[in-house]
Amino acid sequence: MRKIVRLGIPAGIEQSTRALGLTVLTALVAIAGSDAVAAFGVGSRVYAVFTLLSLGIAQATEVVVGQNLGAEQSNRARNGVLLNAGIIGGAFAAMSVVVYAFAPEIIGAFLTGEESATVIDMGAEFLTIVGPTFAFLGVFQILMGAFRGSGSTRIAMAFSILSLWIIQVPVAYGLIQWGGFGETGVWYAMAISNVVSVVVAGLWFFRGTWTSGVIDAPASPTTD
Repeated sequence: MRKIVRLGIPAGIEQSTRALGLTVLTALVAIAGSDAVAAFGVGSRVYAVFTLLSLGIAQATEVVVGQNLGAEQSNRARNGVLLNAGIIGGAFAAMSVVVYAFAPEIIGAFLTGEESATVIDMGAEFLTIVGPTFAFLGVFQILMGAFRGSGSTRIAMAFSILSLWIIQVPVAYGLIQWGGFGETGVWYAMAISNVVSVVVAGLWFFRGTWTSGVIDAPASPTTD
């Protein structure tokens, strides 16, 4: 039970702070007006598609990492993570080209004829700014899966908090309040967060310390 709590609480905090962060970002976008909120809502749906796809592969990565570390095959676990990161990064990069090229059409597909053209313009701007960083988002989620699969749920929680609360929210607030960027301040903050977060998490990953201390030592034999 202690192990379940130790591993589960950080994962729970990670997920709950992510949901709370979306609420805070929506509040920041609301400073720019209702059209910006509508554009953010539509853009977030497209963003969520990429997030869910990457989370699916990340969960598979957790299994691969846990299985191989349990078998004391840390190199194979590391190679599995790199393979998954390459697959998701390459796929998302290709998909981002389509999203970038057809951004207005994609946003328009979610709206009715009664919606303002301003919403489509703002939503398309969201995709053209954030879309090119979808590959970084995917790789970041794979790395988080690696950390969680190794039992390092506190590290995954720390990087999620870094991505959202230390980079994304403060940068968005600063660009809106002091930079005069309006709603695009949130778009740029999300893009910056995706890139910076995967760089920092990648550096930690290549340190290799995430694989240590997660395999229980074999129990001493007992005699009846």
